[in-house]
Formats: sequence, C-alpha cells, structure tokens
Amino acid sequence: MSVKLRHFLAVLTAGSAIVTTMPARAQASDAQAPEQGAIGDIVVTAQRRSESLQKVPIAIAAITADGLVKAGIEGTTQLANVTPGLTLGGERSTIAPYLRGVGSKNSAPGDESGVATYVDGVYIAALSGVNLIFNNIERIEVLKGPQGTLFGRNATGGLIQIITKKPSHDAMLDGEIGYANYDTYSAKVYGTAGLSDRIAVDLAAVYVNQNKGYGRNSGSTPGVAGEQVNRKEEWGVRGSLLFEPSDTLNFRLTGDYTHRDSDIGNVRIIYPGTRTTGGYSFDGNDYGTISNLTSFGTFKQWGVSLVGEWQVGDATLKSTTAYRDYQNDSRYDQDASPLSLVDAILNESTRSFQQELVLIGTTGRLEYTAGLFYFHSKAAFEPLAVRSATAALNSAIYDDVTTDSYAAFVQGTYRLTDSTRLTAGVRYTRDERTLDGETIALAGHPLGAGTVINTTDDNPTRPVSAAFPDGAFSNNVAFKKLTWRLAIDHQLSRDVLLYASYSRGFKSGIFNLGGPYFPPARPETIDAFEAGFKSDLLGRTLRLNMSGFYYDYKDLQLNRLIAGASFIYNAAQARIYGLDAEAIIAPPVQTGDLQFRMGLSLLDSEYSEFKNARIYTPRTVAPFGNVETITDASGNQLVNAPPVTINLGVDYERPVGGLQAGFSANYLFNGGFYWDPGNRKDVKQDAYGVLNMRLSLSAPDERWRLALFMNNVTDERYFQNVTVSGIGDNAFYAPPRTYGVTLGFKLGGR
Repeated sequence: MSVKLRHFLAVLTAGSAIVTTMPARAQASDAQAPEQGAIGDIVVTAQRRSESLQKVPIAIAAITADGLVKAGIEGTTQLANVTPGLTLGGERSTIAPYLRGVGSKNSAPGDESGVATYVDGVYIAALSGVNLIFNNIERIEVLKGPQGTLFGRNATGGLIQIITKKPSHDAMLDGEIGYANYDTYSAKVYGTAGLSDRIAVDLAAVYVNQNKGYGRNSGSTPGVAGEQVNRKEEWGVRGSLLFEPSDTLNFRLTGDYTHRDSDIGNVRIIYPGTRTTGGYSFDGNDYGTISNLTSFGTFKQWGVSLVGEWQVGDATLKSTTAYRDYQNDSRYDQDASPLSLVDAILNESTRSFQQELVLIGTTGRLEYTAGLFYFHSKAAFEPLAVRSATAALNSAIYDDVTTDSYAAFVQGTYRLTDSTRLTAGVRYTRDERTLDGETIALAGHPLGAGTVINTTDDNPTRPVSAAFPDGAFSNNVAFKKLTWRLAIDHQLSRDVLLYASYSRGFKSGIFNLGGPYFPPARPETIDAFEAGFKSDLLGRTLRLNMSGFYYDYKDLQLNRLIAGASFIYNAAQARIYGLDAEAIIAPPVQTGDLQFRMGLSLLDSEYSEFKNARIYTPRTVAPFGNVETITDASGNQLVNAPPVTINLGVDYERPVGGLQAGFSANYLFNGGFYWDPGNRKDVKQDAYGVLNMRLSLSAPDERWRLALFMNNVTDERYFQNVTVSGIGDNAFYAPPRTYGVTLGFKLGGR
C-alpha cells in the first residue's frame, strides 16, 4: 500500500470545509449565547447583512484572524489549506482559485476569475491582485457555489471575501517580527486610535524578505548559471480613516499600496518524466531550473476606496466607490530549458473603477437588498514580447481591452412562518468590451524590426476559431445575462437549519489579449442545485454542517498556452456533483480550551460534451515536446477538480505557570487532480498531504507572545502549477518545508 493511500485512509472518516470559530465571547448579535466552553458564533456578511454563520442558507467557510494564524495561513496562496474544495494554482504571480472544480486558469490581463475576490466590498479585477499577504484581517469568508445575485461579478464558482478591521477609538498597537529558514525576515504592525469623538484612524504595514532562494539555476548558460532562484521580497501598507458625523451616518476612506519582487511562479522546471522541444528533461533540482535566462516578476498595486453608510429607519443605504491600479512586469522561460525557444517578457496593467449603491432593509416579514453596480476597467499588454530562435515568433503585442459593466439586482427573504423563510433574488448584467491592438515585429523577425504584422482593426489573415466556425469577429461586443437565486430554509429547532437552493451564475465572455486576432470566448453559465443543513448539537459542543450539490455547467472557459500567452476557448458542457461536510468538536476539558476541526469535500466531475478539446500529447522522437490535436474529451474529469479533499485541525490552549500556552496543527489531504482537459496521467497531480504546526507562549493579556512554527512539516512535494503546451510541459512546486520564530507585542486596546 502506498504512503499516499495510507495517508488518505487514515483521515477518510473526517468531515468538509473548515470553519474556524471565534471564542464564545465574540458572538453574533442575533445568535443564541453559548454556554461556557461551547462553540462560538461568527458573524458573516454573505448576504450583504450581518448574520450568524449558522443562520445563512449558503455553504460558507469562514476563517477568523486567529484561525489564520493558528493554521499557518499568511496569504491567499495558502487558503486552500483550510478550505476543502478550494484549489489554488496560478501562472507567474497570479492566483487561479477553483471552488468545487469551477474557476479559471487564465493569467492574461482583462480576464477575471470565476471565483471572485472582494476586499471590504471592493472587487479585485486583476488575477495578480488576488495574490495578497495578510495583516489587519478580521475574517475571510469563502462562499461556495455561484453568487449570481448579490455578488454577480463573474462569480460562477464562488467568492472569497476579505474583511479587514475597522479603525477603533480605543488606541492600540500590535506588532510582530519574525525570522525563518531561507534567511527570511518579516515584520508586521497594526495601529489604531481615535482622533476625536467622531474620527478614528488605523494603519497596517507588512514586510517579508526571503533572502535565499529555494533553489539555483543548475544550467550552463553564462551569466545565469548558479543564480539563486525562487525567492521574494514584498511589502505593503493599508490605512483607513473612519468618520462618523452622526449615529446614523459614517464614511470610511481607505488607501493601500503593495510592492512585490519575486521570481516564484516565473521560474519553471521541465515536468519530471517529460522532454521539452530540443530533448531536455528534468535535472532533479525540484526548486531550481536549467533556464537560459533570469526570470523575474515585479508587481505593484494601489487603490483608494470610500464607503459610506446612511441608516434611515429600518433601511441602510451603502455606497462603495473605488479605484484600483495594477502593474505586473515579468519575464520567464516558457520552455524551461537552456534553449531560447520561447522567452516571454510581459508588461501588464489593469486599471479599474467601481461604483455600487446598495439599499438593505426590513419591512414587516420581508428583508430586502437592492442595488446598482457599475464597473469600468482597462487592461493591457504594454507589451507581450517573445524572443525566440524561431524567427517568426520574434514579435511584440501591444493591445488592451476596455470593459464597461452595468448591473442591477434585488433579493428578498420573506418569513413565511416563524421558522420558514423563502429567498428570491435576480440580477441583470450587461458587459460591453472593446479590443484594440497591434503586433509589431522584433529584431530577428523575417519582416524586419518595427514592421506592423497585424492590427485588430484590419486583419485579413485572422484564423477561424473552433468556437466561432464562421470566423465572426468584432472589436466591440456586448454580453448580457439574467441570473438568479431561489432558496428556502427551515429552522427545524433552535440549533438546526435545513435549506435548499437553486442559483444561476454567469461569467462574461472575454477577448484573448494574448491572441487579439482570435474571436472572444463565449460567456459561461452555471446552474447550481444545493441542499443541506447546519446544526449545533450536544450543548453546542458539536457543530455539524453538510451540503450536497449538483452543477450544470455550460460553455466553460479553458485556457491553453501558445508562445508565452494564454488563449481562452470554450468547452461545451460539464456536470459536477458532490458533498461538503464540516465538523467542529469542543470537548469539555478540565483546563484550557480544546477544539478539533474536520472537513471533507467529495467531488465527481466530467465534461459531458467537449468535442473541440485542445489536447497535447508527448512527441516520442526528436525534436520532442508535444503535439497538439483537437479531439473529443467528453467524459474526462474537469481540471483542478480533486475527487476528495480533507482537512483536520486541532487547537489547544491552557494556562501554564501564569502564562498562556498553545498548540495548533492543521493537515490538508488532496486526492489529486488533472491539470489538462486531456487527463494526461503523466502530468497528473498525485495525492498529497500538507501538515502545518505551531507552538505559542504568551502573557495572559497578550502584551507579548512568542511562537514557533513549521509549515509543510513533512516537506511534501506537490505542484503549485503545471502548464502543458506545444514545446513541452513545465511546472513549479509549492513551497518546501519552512520553519521559524515570531515575537509579537500588543499595547492598549481591550
């Protein structure tokens, strides 16, 4: 029996998506007060209003700030460790979240994830902007299933909602410094204070510098041989001003800036067991490379937002205005070999503006939410340049896509009886997209440097797309859709909720900025049917939640990689069904607080119709690499859709000699999945398990705290991303074992 299988069998009896709870003293205002030692509540805003997690008829994983720390979660790249059903891949510095097999792997600007991410109600449009490190977090909510009404912006798979702390009038300063292997230094600080009875401010800052790389360039190319690779330096600041001119009116002005220099995600290895064009293969250096160039990535984002809330009687009018700017410059070797087959240089930008008005209120037995949403963005390659030994590939694409999106939505929950509620919501979305661009020859191209090869306005050689056989194409397109949600829930008892729902989600069509002369991919839609229950049992010492679901998924947007750029095309139809379950146990102990967490996600997926699948198969003779064919992939498993993911966790805190000691461990088992729709077994992600552990000691009032941590304790090797293309298969691993120490302090506050 394999080690992987023994790992799986050892934890198969556990339950699903982890929900780390706050202590019992931090309760939802509308929840029953738990008894001493019982499982506490979490207040969530999954329906745009504050509600107890256990009263919301939606499958949600909610992780508090304390839960993130205990599980060793420092950024979005690690959220999958505590959210079964969620996988996080990505190209270069981007993050590609998949929930229950639904998501998007495309890394090009202009595309948006099928799992939408919001920070304090502000939509994060660029996939590179989703790669965040955490500070001043109050909680993170992961909403599973399409969010086609209240959060309709392309959320076919679900939603990651990050809620930060609000400025407080109680002065407080919280800081932490740390040191870890790979000569990694880190520092975090968060401070807040009141400037007057009506004004409070806060400021958060974070810095991480991994001075040593996980590996080296073991190739022989002069100038790059022996270089350290896979290292990073990142810092960011975020500040808010809260102004409350009256008891019924408040404004929150927020600004943030993030800067990251990292080659992680840009440095690739040739996938073990395969050969790239030219005959090169993996050299056994997991975190290194044999590339002919120095890969890098520099990412900067900044933004400002103004959120205003005005309470009028039983209703609240909320306005969110935000502007964001993303810049992502990177260089990488697509073939990951010493040959100059495809060396890509990408200068990307995305600028977006958002305005949303939401009215939330109650009248009689009806709770209602209505809103208007406007979103504008301009995403561009400035340029996408390819340098290659193949003369015709030496070119640069300068192009951009402008998006104007308009939406109106309304949702109401009506209390049919004291214990039964009916929810109905609808959203209408119209996206208008305009594409503009040209391709220019670089040095080495047969047409001569500076020659305009193609433009989006006049392209007689535009190829016919399999998705648009007639070749129909326009630089200006509009996509519109009506989406909805219907749900019914019944409070069987004070601590048991039953629910069922039917939802439709929509992800807009998109131009290919990497191939601007191809027609846009069609919009994708998903119909989701779900039923489940939420329960607190045995005096609230056991929380057991479960949901079953079925998805009818049409026109899936998939990507393939050609000459350094991602191309989007459609699969016709897929079906997904599965089960999520979670269990939290807080057994009575004589001293301290003990909690066990268990989670399970089971998934069965297949492309029910996919006749135009782009499949890459290895070429067994020179020049090696892969051969692309168009074939029928119907019946194959969806990409990034593991049949099983399991989470196990334990937290234990107790007083020791006048101090507070703590131990936490979190284990994730992923049953493995395919990276490509062809379901190639030679590049399949095998099952893997990741264990994180933490020991802490602190003063009872947390005026100081000391912690030892180790992430990926067993030094498990598993991939963060695998890319298949014509020139071969390349990949990069998730981080190896890391360990270190942190020392923190807290002054003031309550």
